[in-house]
Amino acid sequence: MNKKLLIFSIFVFLALSSIFYFFKLYKSDKYKNSNKIENLQLLEIPDNPIIYKDVNMEIKEWTLYKNEKFNFEFKYPNDEKTKIKANSLFEAKSVSELKKEEKTYSEQGLDIFGVVSVGEQVDMLRNGTDCRMNDELKNKFLGKEFKLFYGKGGPLQVDLLYNNNLKKCAIRFIGSDGLDVSLDNFSYILACIDGESIYFMRTSFYKIGIFDFVDLKLREIGYESSGGVVSCDSQCGKKEIEYFNYLSKNVLNDPMIKKISEIYDQLFLTFKFLK
Repeated sequence: MNKKLLIFSIFVFLALSSIFYFFKLYKSDKYKNSNKIENLQLLEIPDNPIIYKDVNMEIKEWTLYKNEKFNFEFKYPNDEKTKIKANSLFEAKSVSELKKEEKTYSEQGLDIFGVVSVGEQVDMLRNGTDCRMNDELKNKFLGKEFKLFYGKGGPLQVDLLYNNNLKKCAIRFIGSDGLDVSLDNFSYILACIDGESIYFMRTSFYKIGIFDFVDLKLREIGYESSGGVVSCDSQCGKKEIEYFNYLSKNVLNDPMIKKISEIYDQLFLTFKFLK
């Protein structure tokens, strides 16, 4: 009888201890912070350049680019295997410019910005700068009504990326733009608003002449480049369709696209306005 009572007492003690432990864990800041903000990415740019070792590529040099016309600067990877064209990477447009474009396209009968006005889409971007994105806002970005940086297509993934220099978030889009079967349609787009100006970066994952490992993949498919002219014959076209279909289903998990996204993410974290 005493033995059974002892076993029962030990069982009760362990049960109560477990309940107390999980209660303290739930109340702890560590637990709270782990669930604080959904879809938030907080990335830090280190003092020393990041070296990417995946996909057989190492970036050893980062170069500073300044744009005095639009008053910003950023660092970009620049070595023998990475040839990012910094002077054409970021664009800046005012909200009034976009509204003027909207009016022009509307008068021509073109639905370039979709069913939601530029003003409403700009408000959506402003709402993302507090680094919080609820499901309603995320669905608007992912829906066909958001077309500010897309044509006939749309983002497949939307994330927030915090820039410590700017003390605000940018909205990052990964998706496919256009209805034709072309690898060039898979895009990385990032946008942030400062006052009445929108700064955005838009680039294709499969643009030839930027990353060596992308060029290698395009050559495997059958792409050829000579004198700045890129060509793809009928056999190449068939392979491109096959790879396009693969990416359409796996773009968010493709290791090559993930790696390129990381590079552009880190590049944006060096972005800041000139004093």
